[in-house]
Amino acid sequence: MALSLSAEQKDLKSLFINDDKYIIPTFQRPYSWTEEQLLQLYYDITNAFENGEDYFLGNIILAKSRTDKSILEIIDGQQRMVTLWLMLKALSVMLPTVPRLKSMIEIESWESDQKLPKIESQIYEATDNEQLKDIMVWEERDFIMAAPEGRLYRNAQKLYEWLEAYISRLSEEEKNSFWRYCIQSLYLLPIELSGETSEDAQSKALTIFETINNRGLDLEDADIFKAKLYNMAKHEGSQQQMINQWHELVASTTELGLRLDDIFRYYSHIIRGQHSITSNEKRLRDFYTREDISPLKIARHTEILADLARIIDTISLLEYYRQQPTRLGAWLQILKAYTNQYPWYALITYVYKNISDINDHQDKLQEFIEKLVRFCYISGSTTTIKYEIYSIISKIMRGEYIQDYFVEPGDFNLQPLLKNPRRLKTGLILLAFYLENPEQDALQDINVDRIIKSCDTDAENTRLPISSLSDITNYMVTDIPKRVLPYAERYAMLNRSAVPGIRNLLPSHYPTEDFFQNRLEQICTVLTEFFTGVNSHEQS
Repeated sequence: MALSLSAEQKDLKSLFINDDKYIIPTFQRPYSWTEEQLLQLYYDITNAFENGEDYFLGNIILAKSRTDKSILEIIDGQQRMVTLWLMLKALSVMLPTVPRLKSMIEIESWESDQKLPKIESQIYEATDNEQLKDIMVWEERDFIMAAPEGRLYRNAQKLYEWLEAYISRLSEEEKNSFWRYCIQSLYLLPIELSGETSEDAQSKALTIFETINNRGLDLEDADIFKAKLYNMAKHEGSQQQMINQWHELVASTTELGLRLDDIFRYYSHIIRGQHSITSNEKRLRDFYTREDISPLKIARHTEILADLARIIDTISLLEYYRQQPTRLGAWLQILKAYTNQYPWYALITYVYKNISDINDHQDKLQEFIEKLVRFCYISGSTTTIKYEIYSIISKIMRGEYIQDYFVEPGDFNLQPLLKNPRRLKTGLILLAFYLENPEQDALQDINVDRIIKSCDTDAENTRLPISSLSDITNYMVTDIPKRVLPYAERYAMLNRSAVPGIRNLLPSHYPTEDFFQNRLEQICTVLTEFFTGVNSHEQS
């Protein structure tokens, strides 16, 4: 994609005194500047004026189609551009003898003699555009009346209040100097990206935005997809229904502590699985906007929204069962403790495809989770599991058998992993605990804590029976908060646990070397049986 880019520093006069119209596209978020940000801009401008200094306001990124060069979409810089427009409007009311100010905030409608704001917001879930239209025709009394509900209304009134107080202290000559300063000495750097179509220009501009902002794109990819869904719904005359459904998706996702980008990521794996794609996944935005299999290209918006809602329901159900005192809850805890999200892509796909009612299929689901746990944990803490996960997802969507992922006993040695578990520590100790206690349902409010802590090393006549505090044998599942207390006090607290597997684990005195050796053998036994599928008695 070749870039057609231009960038030249411009003052407000150059930006606003022309026939260009600035569009805030549908995928943007509503205007959100607070009074704090507004006040900072006001102080920066007035201080720079008093010091006789030009003031640079930063970059803005614009997209324009070659078919209509007078329409500029604001990809980045919406907040500043809208706020500057509000400032110009306030100045035009305060200084009615300066017609140039009024001409900077308006543009003639092509359809009538009506004057329209220089900036138009197309964000459908907010009233920003209605507020801009209202503010454009405000007179002095409108600025001093009780503020209507709306952030743009409030900010317009605040700017008017501060600027009026400031200008009232100036002489007539200084007033003229101030408004000239505002339009001739306040600078922005507009970076304009051109394309054959608006969509092409927009895509290029977003790419530049990501490159310039190494902190990443403020907009979520879901914001881009939302705009496309809205346009699809608009074509069918069902915009309001789509808006309502989208708000429900946002609310449900937020409740789960997720982003909509996360939901679209799960969705992409389901779609890839449907088409048996097991290669590296692409960036989310590229997948949905450029791939031929993207639902945004081949499905109706109602189908897409229904799929997204189903995925959210699936995640919600799994989170519910993870917190229930059941054996399924225990296995969900173990899987959740793995060091990346790839196993969950497979799990969500499995439930999405195969299970309509988890309560009726807990055994079936647990069996699948055990397979995932076995594969992931024996692979170690690594992202390379993703390739096999892609294959599993593909098999799920084709209805094929998922292997058990047992390893050969003769080629299997757990001790190096247990001696240096690193990020797998929590998951492995949870796995060992639930395997050692097969009747124990999932516990809530549990911790993985050290048996011997650093504070114990300084205790009189204490010999550490292990060479490292990080050995997995020095960790246990507890149902009490982590506390830096001497061993004897921690033991007394643990001994009051209602869970036999916790209460009966530790000796009353400092553990000996034999205790840790026996514990290592026990953990090795249960984990080896799990990973190999061979009972230790059968082996002997």
